[in-house]
Amino acid sequence: MSRRELEDRLSRVNADWKKTLSAARSQNKNLRVSMDRSTTLQEGLAELEGFLDHFGCGSGSGSGSGSGSEVLSSEEPITQPSELSQRTYKLLQLKDRAERKKKSVYDEVLAASVDMRPNTALHRKVEKVKARWAEVVEPLEDKYAAMKEVRRKEGRKENT
Repeated sequence: MSRRELEDRLSRVNADWKKTLSAARSQNKNLRVSMDRSTTLQEGLAELEGFLDHFGCGSGSGSGSGSGSEVLSSEEPITQPSELSQRTYKLLQLKDRAERKKKSVYDEVLAASVDMRPNTALHRKVEKVKARWAEVVEPLEDKYAAMKEVRRKEGRKENT
């Protein structure tokens, strides 16, 4: 084999190696993006599940705002204006907490799950959290609006 033939072969091997290296770097970049998205999803889902568990259970938060179920499921009639004011305030606090969590985690999880293959375990977990969010958090807006309206009407009654 001549020197020229060896140089040609070496040149082709080097060119093939550069293509392989470039492909490996591209694949590593894609895998890193997928891993980051998966990490975002896993951590976000865990945080949302904890939030929904706390929000929907009877335990209060450290801020004294109470839990979601405590205020949402209360069907006891309000007999004092102070109770109306207190429940409306608690609903406002809960609504604000839910909105902050939605902006900081929920929307990020939904964005990270957009291109997810359906019928995977992670996809089912995202769908479960979405359903729980709708069940536990979304009624807050209606309940708060209703309480605010009642409070407004009560304020008008007192002024007449």
